[in-house]
Amino acid sequence: MRQQHTIRTSRAIPSGEVEVIAISRDEWRISDPSKVEHDGLSLLGFVQRVEDAFEVTEMHRPLVRTYVHSFHAAIQVLSAQIRDGSADRQFAA
Repeated sequence: MRQQHTIRTSRAIPSGEVEVIAISRDEWRISDPSKVEHDGLSLLGFVQRVEDAFEVTEMHRPLVRTYVHSFHAAIQVLSAQIRDGSADRQFAA
């Protein structure tokens, strides 16, 4: 069974804040702290370090991977969901 780290940290971004939780040495879960944590809507996506890049998986586009050069750029990809409202639309009927 994989051990989950409980390191909690937040990184400020120009339009607000996201919660960054390390789930391994090279993987992070990114959430919107303005949403209720346990209902699933707070989850924006995941970031994984892959060699010299960072792979971003967005929850509203689970089959698409985005590769960026820095951790900060990966956070910006996911925080854009808060700014443009796409995180709120992912489960809208």
